[in-house]
Amino acid sequence: ADVFVCDVGTAFDLSDLPKVYQKKVAWGTNDFTQGPAMTREQAEKAIAVGIEMADMCIDQGYNLLYTGEMGIGNTTSTSAIASAFLGLDPQLTVGRGSGINDERMKIKRQVVIDGLAKNMPKQGDAMDILCKVGGYDHAGLAGVIIGAARRRVPTMVDGVNATAAALLAYGLYPQCRDYMLCSHLSSDISHKKMLELLQLSPIVDAGMRLGEGTGASLAIVVLQAAMDVYNHLSR
Repeated sequence: ADVFVCDVGTAFDLSDLPKVYQKKVAWGTNDFTQGPAMTREQAEKAIAVGIEMADMCIDQGYNLLYTGEMGIGNTTSTSAIASAFLGLDPQLTVGRGSGINDERMKIKRQVVIDGLAKNMPKQGDAMDILCKVGGYDHAGLAGVIIGAARRRVPTMVDGVNATAAALLAYGLYPQCRDYMLCSHLSSDISHKKMLELLQLSPIVDAGMRLGEGTGASLAIVVLQAAMDVYNHLSR
């Protein structure tokens, strides 16, 4: 497996890192408690970046993509996406992320409540939800999933944040669900609810609080072992 790191919209200058694909749409999203996180044009550009990255990998011969993301705090926007898409109260979608304490949890939940109240995203409307409470990581990963599905290549969805991106991808291009696999079940409370809508079953359940492709690395080994056994028995 190989790793390709792409900056779709961090608030930092990463231009001095030659191994990072420089695809920045904007310097971070806007504060969604004050208004929409991004414009539709920005959302479409970020999705296009993901599609471009998927095409690049597939053109090089990769036959399985997995969605990893890095960020502290992005489970907040993920919770908002889950609430908006599934029509659930934030009490049912806001989890502890990397393991925050009760005090931070109250703040996090209130941020999601405020963001949803301010923007009133349309339930089930993926583009509206992405623009109002999503992140560029979600947009880029949704693009990867859509781009891979359009070329009949499966994507291993990894972690709660990438699953929010998968939910958006499904809302934008429902056919892509047929090309999704799920690596692991996150301990974050919104994950299982999103997987149920997507009809995805996790391969690994180890109480992980990680994305970044970590679960996908484990799941791929499990799948490869299963294929090896199947191929041996079918000889």
